[in-house]
Amino acid sequence: MSEYTLKTLQQLAGQFGCAAEIGNIFLLYGDLGAGKTTFAQAFIQARYPGCAVTSPTFSICQEYFDVVHYDLYRIDAVEELYNLDIQEHFHNRICLVEWPERLGSLMPKNKRTIRIGFGTTADKRKIQF
Repeated sequence: MSEYTLKTLQQLAGQFGCAAEIGNIFLLYGDLGAGKTTFAQAFIQARYPGCAVTSPTFSICQEYFDVVHYDLYRIDAVEELYNLDIQEHFHNRICLVEWPERLGSLMPKNKRTIRIGFGTTADKRKIQF
């Protein structure tokens, strides 16, 4: 894992956001507060400047044009995901998934994994792509 400042994390997320294509699935792993939502917000805002991006912690899913941002923290069983059209979104949208370990049997085969961890200081994060 390489260590980056939060600002660099946002810049990297923006680069991913600008280059992403329909069907790309980004699985964001990390502890609570590590920077998964920060990454997703920078990703979406780079793709759609000026777009107000909110955390989907309570709604579970937020859609931004061709990007769907999932936060599966509150999901207890994979069956809860069937009503969210998540499998369809995996094929027809760009997906950002926080807490992907909750996908269970719906884990996509074509995915990009990003692991974010706390760094040596409060403004740094360890990131593995």
